Amino acid sequence: MEIAGIKLSFETQRIRRASVSAPVSDILLNASKTESLSFQPTIKVDISPLKQLQLTGLTIPNKVTVKDFQKSQVVMLFLTSFMGLLIGLAISFLL
Repeated sequence: MEIAGIKLSFETQRIRRASVSAPVSDILLNASKTESLSFQPTIKVDISPLKQLQLTGLTIPNKVTVKDFQKSQVVMLFLTSFMGLLIGLAISFLL
């Protein structure tokens, strides 16, 4: 019980000693040179879409290569399926 009273007393003292916030005008007036630099407005730096595509590696030749590769994958899928069908039919007729 006594420990809870000490903690409560400590919390009360801490809340009473809490500092009052200063007005913004006082902060700006008493700021150091480096602090005043941080108050300056910032400018958004953006990368152009063309540069962004080059950074990610999506250039026009790469897009064409990817599309051609995907087309070749589709052709290979159908050819493999057709070959499997032919082999299956040949086995069923021979046995």
